[in-house]
Amino acid sequence: MRPEPYFADFKRAIASGDSKFLFAASLAGCGVLFLLLGWATFSEDDAHVMRVAIESGWLDPYYNGDIYRQLSAANFTPVVLTLFHAVLILLPLESASFLSVSIIFTALFITLAGVLGREISGNSRVAWLAMLLVFSNLALATLVSRFYTMHYVVGGVFALLALILSIRRSPGSLELVSVGVLLAFALLAKEVYIGVPPIVLLVAWRTSNLKLAGAAVVGITLYFFMRITVLGLPSSGSGGSSYLVSVLSISGESWAGFFEWYLETKWFVLLATIAAFFYSPLRLVKLLPLPIMFLLPTFLAAHGYLNPQLHGDRIFFAFDSAMAIAAAITLSPLLSEKKILANFGMLACLIVILFLHTRYISHYKAVEQGRAAYKVTQYLMDSENVIDNKTFFVPLAFDQGELMIVEKALNNRTFLATQNCILALQAPIERLVIFDQSGSLGSTEELEANCKPADRPLEVRLAPRVIKGVVEWDLDVEQGFSGGVLFVDRAMAVPSPRFSRLMVAPADGEHYQLFAFKENQWWFSEVAEMEIRK
Repeated sequence: MRPEPYFADFKRAIASGDSKFLFAASLAGCGVLFLLLGWATFSEDDAHVMRVAIESGWLDPYYNGDIYRQLSAANFTPVVLTLFHAVLILLPLESASFLSVSIIFTALFITLAGVLGREISGNSRVAWLAMLLVFSNLALATLVSRFYTMHYVVGGVFALLALILSIRRSPGSLELVSVGVLLAFALLAKEVYIGVPPIVLLVAWRTSNLKLAGAAVVGITLYFFMRITVLGLPSSGSGGSSYLVSVLSISGESWAGFFEWYLETKWFVLLATIAAFFYSPLRLVKLLPLPIMFLLPTFLAAHGYLNPQLHGDRIFFAFDSAMAIAAAITLSPLLSEKKILANFGMLACLIVILFLHTRYISHYKAVEQGRAAYKVTQYLMDSENVIDNKTFFVPLAFDQGELMIVEKALNNRTFLATQNCILALQAPIERLVIFDQSGSLGSTEELEANCKPADRPLEVRLAPRVIKGVVEWDLDVEQGFSGGVLFVDRAMAVPSPRFSRLMVAPADGEHYQLFAFKENQWWFSEVAEMEIRK
């Protein structure tokens, strides 16, 4: 059979923006990210989310506040626990499992962004440009590899599906019900999508569709009912005003650092937005309410501006994607007028974007693999290393100690991770693995030299406790010493003598030790159970 018909079908699929073909292309592009990020391992809060997910049932976090507050005391986003629970049950406990799921959802999100652009503009080339611009966001690399943030992408999938169904000319009853359910799930995945229901209501108003408006109201009401049932009404300690004050107090230097990061990672979207403004300013201005809905919630997240390298990828993901879609829709007539130029231009941009992703991920890899926590986690997750019944002395910066609980629950592998050097030295030498503060393997002799018992160098003003989600303590540490609290059940050290913050609720029966150190002198208190007041 001659190949011409197949090439003709291929060209028609590209020209029409067929959804299946869009997804295949998106999956291929994200597959490049998968290959570039194959070195990634669990980081930041991954082990904590895994531990909460594996210890809770499929539905418990949606109605049981005692379980859910171990994930967050301020935001109600239980979908992440369902997602982690499913991955842990169905796939092997390794970073590649989570990376694969994250890549698939990212490809689906990019595809739906293209479909939304195509449906609004009626131009298939808008789908390709929207997808290209969303994919051009270099911060996708960090977002994809930090698995505990994948619910931002999953929430985006629900939000885009809701918007696509909303703009259909004659949505059926099933589709209207689906809009309400999708809106609820978008918010249950991440509250940044609070901007979607107003957009759906705007569509309902412009199309005089009362049923669509009712579906949106039911969806958002369902979410807030579940949120209040589980977390209660917002307390003064977690009010939005205090977060807004934090943003307004950001220094000029921090703002400069934020804009530098933003320009470095989003410049393709920025260029497209500038081009759209000069091409059709009125059309772009009419579309700006869409991205602005997702920009406003970022002002309640000061950490996204203060430390964008760690938090900005997810906090601005919805806004960046909305701007990409708006710019692509604005440029729709130009894409039709200059078809050949648009086709070859987008292909050239794709090549440049893939090159930029390669460079960005190479730099990201060098930074991450130099972190002590990464080195230790990589060792623990390497199947060639025997970890059963061993004691691991880990650096203070290690943040994946809850892998102890996850490994035992899933694979019945038992090991101890601790920052308590005195306790570690009590382990049999053949069962002791030592990491220095840089994350490199050390020797018993080095640990003994750097771990001399000290007399009690602190007094307790306020013992560690939790009151309505606020974790706090106050230690009077002798001059020259540094001190803090070690959560022994999860091998997490907080080297701060004073602490008061609304954060995840410790599990019932959470144990801690006080510690203090100066050079090679270390002191640890007896293990105690944390006081928890609900």
